[in-house]
Amino acid sequence: MYAPPFGRLKTKDKSELLKVIRSTKIKMGKLRRKMESPAYKEEVIVCPSNSTIYKCDREFLEMAIMEYTLLGGDYKESKKEVADRLFNERLKDVVKITFRKGGFDRREKTIVDLTEEKPIFLFGFFGDFTERYGEIEKEDFLAELESLHIGEWKKEYRCEDYGLVVLDGEEWELVFEYKDGKTRSYYGHEAYPYNFDELLSLLEG
Repeated sequence: MYAPPFGRLKTKDKSELLKVIRSTKIKMGKLRRKMESPAYKEEVIVCPSNSTIYKCDREFLEMAIMEYTLLGGDYKESKKEVADRLFNERLKDVVKITFRKGGFDRREKTIVDLTEEKPIFLFGFFGDFTERYGEIEKEDFLAELESLHIGEWKKEYRCEDYGLVVLDGEEWELVFEYKDGKTRSYYGHEAYPYNFDELLSLLEG
């Protein structure tokens, strides 16, 4: 069973807490980059999973930041943290999510309509869609999206960034549409964010 060093949060020394925060962020960054490598899925599965460790470390980091501010520390968010916070703050204004995934001969498409009390999911290939209401409430769906911290994702994930060249291969695109007509999109080619599988599970409705 994995557990972060919660005992280190009992200190009343702001400088010590700041060291904890910085070291945890460095550790999380390394783990995130490891999980985003195209070679990652070829590794032996470990228990607890790296995904579980990452989530535990995020909870630990949030607690460390809270303790630091309670002691009067002035925590400075990174650009990635600011982007994530602003993205989550705007989730309530999302009216539609479009997700596409596939290769040259097979392209799946999922649309999530968020204009009703419950999300409406449309699944299809090349425009032939099946529609159904999700079993999850809109508020819970948005809470799950928030927990994914999509705002900290890179805008593009490409296998070429890891020294790989794949002709054709799988591409994916995630697009958020807001009430004001603005959009925010993410794209990938044979490379994925560290928690991509969690997104896929959520989009299944």
